[in-house]
Amino acid sequence: MIIRELDDDAARAVITERLMPTFLELVFSEWDPAFRETPEGKQGMTVALVDRYLDSRRHGVPWLDRAIDLSSSRIVEIGCGTGSSTVAMAEHCQWVVALDVDQPSVDAARARAVAHDVTNVEFRSCPPEEILAAALAVADADVFVLFAVLEHLTVAERLQTLTSLWEALPRGGAIAIIETPNRLTYRDRHSSEVDFLHLLPDELAFRLVDLSPRAAYRDVVGRAAANPSPIDASVGRVRFGLGASFHEFLAALDEPLEEIVIADGYEDEITSWFGIHLDELLLLQYMLAESIAVPCAFARSVLNVVLRKPTGADDRSAAAAFNAARREALTGRYPLAPPGWHDQPAAQPSGPSTAPAPAGPERGNRRPVLDVLVATARSAARRVADRVGR
Repeated sequence: MIIRELDDDAARAVITERLMPTFLELVFSEWDPAFRETPEGKQGMTVALVDRYLDSRRHGVPWLDRAIDLSSSRIVEIGCGTGSSTVAMAEHCQWVVALDVDQPSVDAARARAVAHDVTNVEFRSCPPEEILAAALAVADADVFVLFAVLEHLTVAERLQTLTSLWEALPRGGAIAIIETPNRLTYRDRHSSEVDFLHLLPDELAFRLVDLSPRAAYRDVVGRAAANPSPIDASVGRVRFGLGASFHEFLAALDEPLEEIVIADGYEDEITSWFGIHLDELLLLQYMLAESIAVPCAFARSVLNVVLRKPTGADDRSAAAAFNAARREALTGRYPLAPPGWHDQPAAQPSGPSTAPAPAGPERGNRRPVLDVLVATARSAARRVADRVGR
């Protein structure tokens, strides 16, 4: 049986039968045995073994194919892990070279490719300090994929990676960022599952590790917090995962983002995967109302973005038109605060007091407008949730 030809339920059964023994030996044996027996641990094994592949073939791969022609794409995936997204892409593209720093994961990925009857993929393990150079050395690549990777890199690593990949891309090539959390939204759905914790500096976040309901987070980030080296402690927190935002792309690429973003995470393939939440709607409405000059892609709570290196003015114009149309559509869908609302004079206080009300953005009609925004966002989130069934 060829897995890519099976429906989800049949694929799940076949993948589990073919790969569970290998994953128990190569991957799950490295996990704490007590953790593996917890609901969180069992769910983690299911995600690693099956769910990430199914999510990739249901959502990530069709979304990529919408933005670029996968059938002719030559892909380098950096940070392939156990190969779930890799084989899903390989089932549709010309070839994939997939790199990771963890040898057992690469061995498991090779076993996955065999189980999936995929032959157009090559897996390589590299030391962390060599993985970027290895990616850049792959000849004729025209797509670089970072699937759930950027959030595990330090800021310096992110900038170096994005700059180097962009410079190496041929014109018309693309970088795909998939499933990276957005640091600008309020809820940390990726790591701690605690509101605002990802926004805090290390000194505060480390003091609040025990707020997280996730045992893995408390364990890994708790051990990082105990590291006597502040630098190593900070890196340990990053390795578990901290969100990115449009700022890395502005700093690394030196390009107008609206002229290179060609897929933004509002496509049906992605909204049915990552439903739209209240905090990102608030961010979106703020960005629209304040005319923040970046694509709406960077308001999503999970960043799924394809950036194409333009071949010329036509590509730039097409990307700019795509992003302008998205902004217009979202502006029409979600009512905004009136222009200049934060510059309007404050209402005078009622009652006998004659003291003037404080002026400026901290007072006046800001609270009512925020109430409207919150109510609108909540209503919109409910509508989207109903639509996508999440």
